[in-house]
Amino acid sequence: MPISLEEAKKHCNIVLGFTDDDAYLETLIAAAVEEVESLMVRRIISQTWYYYLDEWPSEEYISIPYGKLQSAVAPVVTYTDTDESAETLTAATYYLVDTNSEPGRLILRYGMSWPTVTLSPMNPIKIEFVCGYGLTGSTVPPTIIQAIKYLVADTYENRETMVVGQGFTVVQVDLVEKLLWPHKVHGVF
Repeated sequence: MPISLEEAKKHCNIVLGFTDDDAYLETLIAAAVEEVESLMVRRIISQTWYYYLDEWPSEEYISIPYGKLQSAVAPVVTYTDTDESAETLTAATYYLVDTNSEPGRLILRYGMSWPTVTLSPMNPIKIEFVCGYGLTGSTVPPTIIQAIKYLVADTYENRETMVVGQGFTVVQVDLVEKLLWPHKVHGVF
């Protein structure tokens, strides 16, 4: 998780040594991270994911979902033809890895094209990739960390939906969305 239990407790002004709500707070942290990742369409802590395509794109690149494509491990592209034979495209031969764009991309090398074989009818193209800011919360932008802490504290303090006046429900997401907007992955995913 990008924030620790201790960081969440400190942000919530929970007295040191009070442990009765630790399990609940850990659940709130996980839920807040899931919400933040969903709002940004990105992953926070480095994770391995698989992206499946039904056909090769008409463009000379493939955009990779979830933002912050890692450069340490090149994405692995495999495809399966109608004979169920799996082949792997090697980055050194077929594509360049663009980790500077958001979202990251795999770009065909000069003179290369996507394979022209008839593909298997179900999930024939699989791309394995690593995305995220890093392995610890210290690599995550401070506004994302603050949004997570805000969601944890707000949910801890307000365990039920708040009703103000007759028929008005207050949902405290505006600040979180403002904090996350600069980090949101915009695209087709």
